[in-house]
Amino acid sequence: GADEALVLVPLGNALLLQRKHEEILKLVRSRDPASRADAGVLSVRAQAHLELGQLDAAERDFRDAVWVAPTKAEPLLGLADVLLLRGDRAQAELTIDDAARLEPDNEEVWFRKGQLRVLAGEPQQALALFGRTLSRAPAHMRARMARAKLHIGRGDYEAARTDADKVLSLVPNDAYAALISAQANARLGAGANATAAFNLAAQRIAEIDPEFLWRNPAGLALAGKISFVQRDFEKVNLYLTRYLGLQPNLAPTVRRLLGRARLEIGDAKGAVDV
Repeated sequence: GADEALVLVPLGNALLLQRKHEEILKLVRSRDPASRADAGVLSVRAQAHLELGQLDAAERDFRDAVWVAPTKAEPLLGLADVLLLRGDRAQAELTIDDAARLEPDNEEVWFRKGQLRVLAGEPQQALALFGRTLSRAPAHMRARMARAKLHIGRGDYEAARTDADKVLSLVPNDAYAALISAQANARLGAGANATAAFNLAAQRIAEIDPEFLWRNPAGLALAGKISFVQRDFEKVNLYLTRYLGLQPNLAPTVRRLLGRARLEIGDAKGAVDV
């Protein structure tokens, strides 16, 4: 019975953390679209659409949120995410710069700038930006996981394990953090820890509802990587082909993995294509 302006956005954020995106679209909706408080509702709904791969709906809600709250950075940052997924990196960076002018101390601004530097092949700058994000928000899990992934690529497995294990201390069942921890532990020679972490990641992915997984790009990418380690290349082909259908513009690592899987199942032409 509380005022919806006090309730809907926290409810939406709680559901986002649980990845209950369809529930958000059912429950989190304002009765007053003209309300400035409605920008938060629009942003939460847009994020749910984004996670479900519904880019047109996500862009519409983020743009509406920008119109309702033109002094807020959050809708602009969400809009930049959509532009990145559409492959428009230049416009995404301009949009993030607009958000930075509005809220220069917002840690999400620095996280998004770090993501852009990753895509531009500038890992050192990305590490600095993720570090800046984490200095302001130590529990920023996406920044910590993005930094852990960079550490893996640079061969700094101890730092990668530290970041992944920090995430697991906050969210013990996070499949992506468990996979990074498994990779780092394997490289560091901690075989038992690597096996335990990998089994956790595989178990969490196996528990995801298949219908939801089929619509969730992040889940599909993770399922494909886990299946690759398990040498189930048919599943890798299934998951990652679907992933590229949902998100074709930000997937060099996925494409390489899919190409290797297609070679393993004897689909040489498919490997060449991808």
